[in-house]
Amino acid sequence: KKYEFNTFLVGTKLSFDLIEKEENLWERVGIDYCEPLKAEINREVGKILEKKLKAKFSAKPDVNIIFDLSDNSVNVEVNPLFMYGEYQKLVRGIPQTKWPSGKYKTSVEQIIAKPFMAVTKGKGHKLHGMGREDIDARCLAWRPFVLEIIKPAKRNVNFQRLAKKIDSRVRVRKLRLSGIAEVREIKEMRADKTYRATVVCGRDIAKKDLNALRVLKEIKQKTPQRVLHRRADRFRHRKIKQIKFRYLGSKKFLLEVRAEAGLYIKELVSGDDGRTQPNVSMLLGAQCRCRELDVIKIHTK
Repeated sequence: KKYEFNTFLVGTKLSFDLIEKEENLWERVGIDYCEPLKAEINREVGKILEKKLKAKFSAKPDVNIIFDLSDNSVNVEVNPLFMYGEYQKLVRGIPQTKWPSGKYKTSVEQIIAKPFMAVTKGKGHKLHGMGREDIDARCLAWRPFVLEIIKPAKRNVNFQRLAKKIDSRVRVRKLRLSGIAEVREIKEMRADKTYRATVVCGRDIAKKDLNALRVLKEIKQKTPQRVLHRRADRFRHRKIKQIKFRYLGSKKFLLEVRAEAGLYIKELVSGDDGRTQPNVSMLLGAQCRCRELDVIKIHTK
């Protein structure tokens, strides 16, 4: 199979079932200092590849060429291309990642990946985000992510030029090369987030009634009913570190909350049939719901 690269690194691996026999031979004849046959073959093959492919050998390659002397086979493994960036989702109704069922025609992942797939000729892609927002929520904050392109045929890309080709529903910044280690870091980070919610109440409330919400600090929340089909049913304790509100009318107000990662804001408002305690509906004595939700800050520092 032909791979087209602008610049790339090549590595070699050797699957060799006689290594154990070789080590036994060294021990039997009493050799203390010698180079393994595997290392010698790797070096010599590497020299040949560097000359023929005009490529540079690396211990952390973009491509691995694997020689298996037990069956005289050669396999080529193309390592993924990882790109770090930060995105904003400016519209509602788009999931973060592609839905296998095809329920949603596109996603943040597909929108970002499209121009990069066209240039790299990759076989697939994955988006690794620092958390995720609901499908019907906007992410006006800059959410860190790593885009993984699987088996790219071309690796040398102009990040800034391709970023301009991304659909305007998603905005991206700070694109650069990344690696699997950064994917792990992003997945493990537990950053606070600030949300802004438009809340609608089932009965009239007065502006002064909103002061009751100041007691929302320590929240005990059971897994929301809407995600029970994919999440374990368990309790979680989360802190609200800051809360603000603005009266918009007798049945509507804006709620701004900075909370620890993992707090479900919609259920903080509705109460989720008592599965979130305390909650906005309980404190106001009115059934409330979140009409619109935005992530407005991700506190990575």
